[in-house]
Parts: sequence; structure tokens; C-alpha cells
Amino acid sequence: MMNRQFLFCLVLLTIPALTVQMCPDGFEEVDGRCFCASTTERTFEMAMYDCMYKAPGSSLVVIDDAEDREDAMFGLSGPVPYWINPNSLDVDFNTPPDVENCYICEAPQCPPTTPLPTVFDYGAAVSAYDNLEATLGPEISAELGMGSFRQDLDLYAGYDGNQLANLPNISGIIIQPERWAVCYASGEGVITGLFLPETRNFDPNVGLPVELPSSAVAVVRDNYPLFFNRYLSNLETDYANSRDDVDFDEVTYGPDANCPYPPRTELGGGFDLDRIPPALCFPIIEREVVDPDPAARAMIVIVTIEVVGDTIWIEILVFRTR
Repeated sequence: MMNRQFLFCLVLLTIPALTVQMCPDGFEEVDGRCFCASTTERTFEMAMYDCMYKAPGSSLVVIDDAEDREDAMFGLSGPVPYWINPNSLDVDFNTPPDVENCYICEAPQCPPTTPLPTVFDYGAAVSAYDNLEATLGPEISAELGMGSFRQDLDLYAGYDGNQLANLPNISGIIIQPERWAVCYASGEGVITGLFLPETRNFDPNVGLPVELPSSAVAVVRDNYPLFFNRYLSNLETDYANSRDDVDFDEVTYGPDANCPYPPRTELGGGFDLDRIPPALCFPIIEREVVDPDPAARAMIVIVTIEVVGDTIWIEILVFRTR
């Protein structure tokens, strides 16, 4: 064990930096880098661990030259000693590691993300409807009741440009909040969204189910055979194959994640885990499925047509009754 560790101190009087979204929560961006200076004192070991847990990839800052020093100290003032990375080249003095000092952490920038849509675009929704109807063809469109959905969608023409989250429920359409969904693209530009109990309050420690609930899939197969046979015949097999190598970590997907959620995570086999914006949801069927196991909770399966941004999905919502 080392007897001494490195730290440095410097007096700077500057204007505090502005926190921007490119850095994890609690970090400030300076010249394209993300720093977090502590206001509490820790031993070297505790400072090192605290940095590690502040954000993915975070560690004690490395100070090799005057530019590093200036960036890391931006917005700080006073002759306060700070723990820094022991591999730093620009060091003021050494001190025993059991002494408590403030410290400076540096984290990688957050991965770039595309903001979710927040405004309703009626023209884009109508265009998406026309494209989906043409892709499905008249028989499957009739099977799904696309015409009734279009009539209700037209009632939102006057809300073009309004915030999605503030749209009212009109006729058969219900506004769903921002949420997670597993999306399945089987080809031909048709997307099926799966809203499962595991995505409703997504817990990265639990992840997604190993297999899809077969009774929920059966509801779609039995009530919409044309759509199912054309687009979902391999749904369960493809999903099972996609679940082999995907892990979700708490720091990225947990409720206390430091960076914005990744809007999309590829699962393989045509599946993605997507964070979707508020959506216009048109339920076309609702069924209660009773599990053969009397100890199991009943399951509600709802099939909907849904406007998600500038696309239209067929979505399968699965709820467990209490």
C-alpha cells in the first residue's frame, strides 16, 4: 500500500460553469470535459470510490498540465487541496492517503441521444397512417379496424402543434405517457410494440422476461389471424433468441441514472427496447386471460393502434391484475 498520494491546490476566481446535458447529472462541462468537485472531505480511498459511483466511467481527475488544471478548477475558489488521480504529472504536493480532503472527479460525456418528440404532428400522423394502411393491404386493415382509428385520428386535426402530453382523450383514443416498450420489426415496415409488466416500471436488475407470455400472444393470433400470420408468426421464437446476450445496468437504466436514458437498445432478432414519447392509443380489443395455475394472477391483454412520433404501431399491452 502506498504511504502517500497526490493532491493539488490552486486559487482561482472565476465565473461558475453552466451545467449542460452533455455531462452526467452533478457534473459540469468545461471545454468538452465533465468535472465534479466535492464539497465534502474524504480519505483518498473513499474519494476514489465516491468518484467511481457518481457516474459511469467516472474517476479521480488526471492533471498532467496547466490546461488540465485550469479546466478542472474552473469555477472553484480558495486554497483548498483536492485529491486527484495518482498518475497525474502536474502535482503540487503529497500527503498521506488517510488524510481527508476534497476531491475532483471526471466522467465521460453522456452518449449522444435524440430527444423524444414532444409536439403532436397531425400531418405526420396521417402520412404514417396512409403508409401503414397501404402496407397492410385492405384485408388486414379491415381486420384491425384501421378505418375507425382514422376517423378518431381526424378529431385531433385541431391539436396540431400542441404538446403530446397535454392532448385530451377524444372518442376512442387515449393518450399514453412516456414509457418503455419492446418493439418488434418483422419486415415490410410494420412495427409491433410490446408493453409488458416488466417495461411498465422497468428495473434493470430484473430486465426483460426470458420469454413472452404465450397466452397474450394467443389473443392476437386468435383475434387477428391475418395480421399474426403475416407479421408475428415468428414472434416468440425471435424474442427467445434475442434474449441471450443482453444485460441492463443500473447506472444506465435505473431511476437514478446520471445520463438520459438511451432512447433505443438493440436486443437482436428484430427487437429493440425503446423509450417512447407520449402516444395516441386506440384500443381495438381487450381480453382477460386466466392462467391455468389458480395461484397466478389473471392477465389483461389489450391490442391497440398507436401513433408514436411520426410512426404508427400495432401494440400489445399486457397487464397483471392485482
